[in-house]
This record gives sequence, C-alpha cells and structure tokens, in this order.
Amino acid sequence: MAGFPVASPLSFVSSAAHREVGDARHDLDDPSPAAVNPANAIPADESLLDFFGAAARRPMSPKAVARRLELPADAIGDLTRALDRLAADGALIRTRQGRFGLPSKMNLAVGSLSCHPDGYGFVSREEGDGPDVFIPSRKLGDAMNGDRVVARVERSERDGRQQGKVIRVLERARQRIVGTFEAARGGGWVMPRDDKTLWDLFVPTEDARGARAGQVVWAEITQYPKESRSPEGRVVEVLGDADDARLDVEIVIREFGLPNAFPPEVVAEAGKMPDRVRREDLAGRRDFRSQPAVTIDGETAQDFDDAIHVERLRGGSYRLSVHIADVAAYVPVGSAIDREALERGTSVYFPRRVVPMLPESLSNGLCSLRPGEDRLVKSAVMEIDPRGRTVSLEIHDGVIRSAGRLTYTEVAAALGGDPEARRRLDAHLGMLEAARELTEILMESRRQRGSLDFDLPEPELVIALTGEVESIHRSERNLAHRMIEELMIRANEGVADHLTAADHPCLFRIHEDPKEEKIGDFQSFVKGIGFTLGGGDDPKPRNFQRLVEQLEGRPEQAIVSMLLLSVLRQARYSTTNLGHFGLASERYCHFTSPIRRYPDLVVHRLLGRQRGRGSGSDAPAVDPAAGSLEEVARSCSVAERKAEEAEREYVDWKKVE
Repeated sequence: MAGFPVASPLSFVSSAAHREVGDARHDLDDPSPAAVNPANAIPADESLLDFFGAAARRPMSPKAVARRLELPADAIGDLTRALDRLAADGALIRTRQGRFGLPSKMNLAVGSLSCHPDGYGFVSREEGDGPDVFIPSRKLGDAMNGDRVVARVERSERDGRQQGKVIRVLERARQRIVGTFEAARGGGWVMPRDDKTLWDLFVPTEDARGARAGQVVWAEITQYPKESRSPEGRVVEVLGDADDARLDVEIVIREFGLPNAFPPEVVAEAGKMPDRVRREDLAGRRDFRSQPAVTIDGETAQDFDDAIHVERLRGGSYRLSVHIADVAAYVPVGSAIDREALERGTSVYFPRRVVPMLPESLSNGLCSLRPGEDRLVKSAVMEIDPRGRTVSLEIHDGVIRSAGRLTYTEVAAALGGDPEARRRLDAHLGMLEAARELTEILMESRRQRGSLDFDLPEPELVIALTGEVESIHRSERNLAHRMIEELMIRANEGVADHLTAADHPCLFRIHEDPKEEKIGDFQSFVKGIGFTLGGGDDPKPRNFQRLVEQLEGRPEQAIVSMLLLSVLRQARYSTTNLGHFGLASERYCHFTSPIRRYPDLVVHRLLGRQRGRGSGSDAPAVDPAAGSLEEVARSCSVAERKAEEAEREYVDWKKVE
C-alpha cells in the first residue's frame, strides 16, 4: 500500500549518466569579460535570464554575477534575492554551493511530471522543444503526478530519447485527493481514484471524520511522501458511498480542483450589480436595437454571449454583425469577480452541471443576450466580399435587443426545408438564408487556404436525476453549428487583425506547427497504409487537409484522424503571434465568449484601450497583481487544459458505466 510502485521495463536506457548538479567543474566562476552596467541597477528578471543565456557558460555565484554586471558590493544582497526568486520559480537552478545557472546549460529539465499507473513518469519541458524525460519508478523521489519538478538528464539515446531523475519539486500540483477510504490499524488509507497518483494516503483515526470503509472521501495532504514513507493527510469531506452515481460529477470537480462555490466577496459584489441595462449605461454606445439580431445555441443553453445578423449588399457582398456580451462593462479589472474569473479561467461543462466562470446573475442574467431585453455588447461589423475577403471592419461599444433565441436544431431544420420549422422562424428566414450563403463562402475560403476541417464523433450523454446514464448517442454538427462556427472564426480573426494593424497588444490564440519528429512518424504510418502526406519535411495545413479529404468515407478515416490529432500541438494563449496552424490563420484571438472564457474578456478590454473610449479604456487589461499579460495567457492555457481533462474524465467514466 505504501512505498514506490514498481517501474515497467524500459528499452531505451543507454549512455553514461551525467554528473550531479553542483559538480566541482560547475563551481568555477565564469571568466568571460565583464558586462557594462552604467546605472549600477539590479537588472529585471528577463534581463538576468538573458545574461545567463548569453554570457554565463556555467553556474555562477552572486558575487561573480555582480562583478560581471559591474554592480556595487552593497547590491549583492538584492541581486541574491532576485536570483533566489528566479530559482524558486525554476527559471534558474541553485547548486549546493550556492551558484546559479540556467537548467538548459546544466543538463536539467524543468517541467510537469506526468505519471503512468505502472509507476514511471515523464517530465514535459516547459521551455524549448527538447524531448520529454523518462523517469523510472525508483527515481521519482517524493514527486507526485502533475508536480512541477526539476529533473537531471542521466542518459540520452542517439534518437534523442532521454532518461533522468527528479532532483527537486518546485511546486505541488495538488493539495487534496479524492479516493475510497479503507480502514486500517490506527486510522485508514485513502486509495486515490486517479490511478496516476501512485501513493495511497494514510489518515490517522482522529483525522478520518468518521469515514467508513467503502466511502468516497476528499482528503487533504498534510505531509508529502518522503523516501519510502507514504504521504499522510486528513479527511476534509465524506462525499458518500462509492456506488452512488450522483457523486460522479462531484468527485471529478474535486479531483481536478475545480471551484464548486463562489467566495462571499464575489457573491456580495455580484449582488450589487443592476438587474437591467440603465439609461446612463447607453452613453456613447451605438444603438443596434432596431436590428433583428438573434442568438443560436443548444436547447439547454442558458448563457447567450453572441448574437448575429447578416444582410446582403449590392454586388454580392454581405454585412456581418457579430454582437458579443460586454462583460467588461460590469467586471472591473482587479475586482473580486475579476480575480475569481481569472482563477477559474473558463467555465467547465458537464451533463446537467456547469461550473461557471462568472456568477449566475451575470452569466445567465445581466450579460446574457436574452430575447427582448436590452443588453450591452461589443460589436464587430464586417463587410465581406463574394470571395470571402473582409473588406472593412468596425468595432463598436453597442446595445442590442435580441429578436430571438433560436436553437441549432430548429435553424438547421428550417434551412433544410422543414415546413413547420420554417413557419416558426418565418420572421428570421431571410436573414438566416443570407447567413447560410455567407457561411458557404467562408467555408470555401478557409478550405482554399488549407484550414483543417474534420469531424470526429463526439459522445452525448443523457444523465438521469439519479446519476445513471440513460443513453449515449453521437453528437452531430449540423449546418447551424457550422454557421455559427464560421461567423465566430471570422469575427475572431477580424479582431486580431484590427489590434495588430493598430500596433496594439493582443492576447492571441496560437496553434504552433507540429513538431518535426511527430510529422515523420505520421508520414511513415500513412505511407504504410497506402496514402501520402505532401509537403515534404515541412507540410502545411493544406497538405493535412488534402489527406483528410482523401480519407473521407474510407475505413481508415477514424484512426488516421485520431492519429492526426496526436500530431497536432495544443492551441494556447500568447502575447506573441505565432499564427494558428489548424485554421491556417495568420492572426487569431478569442473575442466571442467572454461569459465563459477569461481571454475573451481580456481582448474586450484591449479593444477598449486601443479605441481610447468605452468600457475598459481607463484601466489595464489585466490586474497588475496577477502578473503580466503573458503570465495571464499561461494561466488561462493551464485552466483550459484542466477543464478539458475534467470534462473528458467525466465522459469516459460514464461511458464505462
């Protein structure tokens, strides 16, 4: 029960191990020429890292760094504190002799540890494109799954694969675990539900909160593992019996550390919000209330953050109006609601349950574009020509009054010719037909530039009140889904182009090119089943899309599509524009869902600042206490991945049931 699991055999262990951090040869001061620092000031963190990258060939003492930077003797204390701060964050490594260096120059890898149920793990590097480092069971030390760690690379294969040892835990991924309680002498053991958590947690009797054998508990780790000693903890909450299906979503929420309630200060702040748009709120806003814009969402949706309107223009062009809930008008930077929204990063959706980013009074009330009610919006109004090119773009702070709350199902039925659906949507048919025409133009435009577009079957679960699965069926994307998808993509691209053209900061949504080694493996596989991925060593999105088109309707389609997903990198947020490979887009951001995604709220604020008026123009886009815009981008990327993993975990669990 306690102790390390046994590692699975590994075939790629090879060459001699490198020396320990703090090897004598690392303890020599770097003899390179001195740098010039006329101001005698402690450099910023970024400048210090640049110095270590360019000038420090090996770990250096604070005194040596100060000498190289021409700092006075009385500045060494402040310099040491700055270096310690960078070391605590993992950007630098401090040796046993008190010297500092970059991990990349010390044969070290800093990153997240991902454990396998069989007992071993991999460290995914945070910086650079180096390979993951394999960690055998016996060399995991006291690290646990998800921890941010420093690993020393001990062996390297010719093909680039590496093996190492965890030498330091920088940050613990979790403080609490969910598991089944089993009684034992002197207390009990919490058997983690997550099989990647390789340790069972011992709980003394006095800390068990009366938990009985077979019950599911939420436990806090009070003492992390050390050498061969298991971690210890205390039961925070007894959730119930393990066979109660209603607990499933509660377990996943706690397992992934998702917030299940808003703090009192957030509730209090939300309670002071108005319950409607007031006359004074309309000052300086473009009035779109006479425009019959509509929302199109799923049948069960309650937060409506986007409305559309499309009209035909002379010469075959179209005017597309995309109206997005102006959350920034109600959530000031640094407010309690803002801090909590950043902490959450995104809403998380389970069948019959949502963990929202914003309090319900905002997400389902004041900010939701409900029909017949005035709502404040950020509006992107575009003219698009018959070839799918955006001819003009205007950004407005506006007010709308939604003319209808439509669903994907009824819109698809009406556009497909269903008489009853067409009768119900008669007032909107002309606009919807124009939207369909524009959608077809935009889809063809994306296809020509090589944007990837392939559908994989997604399961849709029907959950009973008792928590059991009533049915699982394939979720289909119909014409209405594609319509909203295309119109939102064009709006997101337009806003990214707008901020870039104004030379203004933007929080981009980037999707980097696949790694070369993954492309090579994928090319070998598809060649083996009789297909070819064009583009040579540097295939473009259009090469992947042509392959997808060749596979359409063939037996190999599903497996190749799944493998293609594993080749592609995860999209993320960044202040540096690296393009969006999957969409074959030069610039892309998220603008259209500020009720459920924090980056969209940030982009709204950036638009307000760039235009110099309207909501958000007098304050920074992010709370300075939260760090830089790039740090917010990283935080939101992590939150998004956690949300996706939690949603996937729940669906997989229910599918197994």
